[in-house]
Amino acid sequence: MNEPARRWLVKAVLVISATGLVTAAASQTPVFRGSGEAVRVFVTVTDSDGRLVTSLAQSDFEVRDEGKPSAASRCRRSALCAAWEG
Repeated sequence: MNEPARRWLVKAVLVISATGLVTAAASQTPVFRGSGEAVRVFVTVTDSDGRLVTSLAQSDFEVRDEGKPSAASRCRRSALCAAWEG
């Protein structure tokens, strides 16, 4: 095989190999798996006279899961209230 034909053949093999590598890399989509569970708990705290207690912080609450202490990830105070007498 003469030199120009051999160079052309080497270049063609390199291009085909590079194309195959790029195609293989592009077809492998990364997969991320995870799970999580959040449970919302709404509470209303009143004093002995039935008035809303609005000065509590997250540290004033204790969250338990099946009797075991669990960290509260978020705590938000809301000014919404509804009076209902049944």
